[in-house]
This record gives sequence, structure tokens and C-alpha cells, in this order.
Amino acid sequence: MEEQVLYGTSEHELPNYLEKVQSQLPALHLLTQIGWKYLTPEETVNLRAGRLGSAILEPILADHLRTHCRYEFKGDTHPFTENAIQNAVQILKGFRATGTTHQNEQAYDLLCLGISVPQTVEGDIISTGRTPGITHITAQRNTRLNDSDMRNTTFLTLCCS
Repeated sequence: MEEQVLYGTSEHELPNYLEKVQSQLPALHLLTQIGWKYLTPEETVNLRAGRLGSAILEPILADHLRTHCRYEFKGDTHPFTENAIQNAVQILKGFRATGTTHQNEQAYDLLCLGISVPQTVEGDIISTGRTPGITHITAQRNTRLNDSDMRNTTFLTLCCS
């Protein structure tokens, strides 16, 4: 009698299965326990509009920027315009890292330091020297992210286009 192979995979794929059991599943379980929202493989494909070449979940990123990114001008706090938010998403989508140290520094700067976005408030255009920045990652001191801000998934297939 032939031995049954787990989940229909061949024997040479067994280490991949062990990695899932020994590290990926416990990590997913922990992240879910501390409040991260689990996304199914279908949800990740839908959030990428079926484009498997995209690693960025645009609707979640745009929502995060709308909700968390603000700037101060003349003593008041203002949200960024929808155009500015879409520009920030497109700049992040357009970034292509090659893995070099310089590219890694650029990725860090883009994510943590943000991009400058010109804004018009009550007819006043904010000058280049004081242009507010949109940061993709808001990890400043005394800032607590809501549980709904964090996502995890077991599946994110990327295909080259």
C-alpha cells in the first residue's frame, strides 16, 4: 500500500510543510491574539484588485493615511487631500528596491520619514520649506496603533508582470 502524502504534496515539499507548522502558524496565532486582523488569501487578492504583482494593499494603505495622517498649519490640524493621499500611495507603489544598501535606505526614508506634499489651506499654499509630509508608517513615541490597523496573512503570492 502506498503511503499517503500530506495535503497532496510530494515528499520533497515536506520541509515547507514543517516550516508552516513550526513557525508560520504560531506566528499567525500570536499576531491574531494581540489584535492583528487576519486576511484570507481571497481577501488579499481582492484588496490587490486581482493584480498579483502588487504587494501593497492599496485600500488599506489609503484608509490608514486618511485616518492617521494630519498636518498643522496656522495652529489648526488639517487632513491631507484625497489627491495627496493617492500620490503618496502611488509613490510607494512605484518604488522598486534592488536590495542594495542605498535602496534600503531610500525605502526606510520613504516609509518612516514620508514624502512632502504641497497643500492649499483656505487659499494659502504651504511653501516648499514648510510642506507637510505624509508618513506611511506612524511609529512615533506615545503613538498607539489601533488593533484594526494591523493585518496579517498566510498567503501573498507575487507574480512578476
